[in-house]
Amino acid sequence: MTQITKQESLNIQVVEQLFLTTALLKKSGDNRIFKKFDLTTNLYAVLVKIAAGKNSGSMLQEYVEGTPASITQKLNQLEKKGIIERKLDKHDKRRWVFDITKKGHRILDEIRPVYDEQLASLFQGFNKTQKSQFLKTLKELEGRLRI
Repeated sequence: MTQITKQESLNIQVVEQLFLTTALLKKSGDNRIFKKFDLTTNLYAVLVKIAAGKNSGSMLQEYVEGTPASITQKLNQLEKKGIIERKLDKHDKRRWVFDITKKGHRILDEIRPVYDEQLASLFQGFNKTQKSQFLKTLKELEGRLRI
């Protein structure tokens, strides 16, 4: 039987804590913020990326967790709710692009203060240096995972 070193044990603890924290963060967002707007954390992530100009299925898949089928499902849900609309790409008629509707913009405007309040509460007590270091660490991990 292989003995786990202290460093390996710490790595395991960090990853397990990251999984737990991520799950709790998603659950909290779903219940405290997005449920009020008939959305989920995943639907909100897609909506925000569309608002930022990532408006094709392939672009969204790069930024939002999921398979092409799950991205399509999320897009269909948002479209059914009247939050986004689907259009043929002007430059490539084989491809769909998505835009936010007026209703979608209104929902984003309504979510923002609730979202900001929850984030302020979540990060209360952490100083700028701590948050900057945490962000840097998360980005480093993301980079290693995208290889």
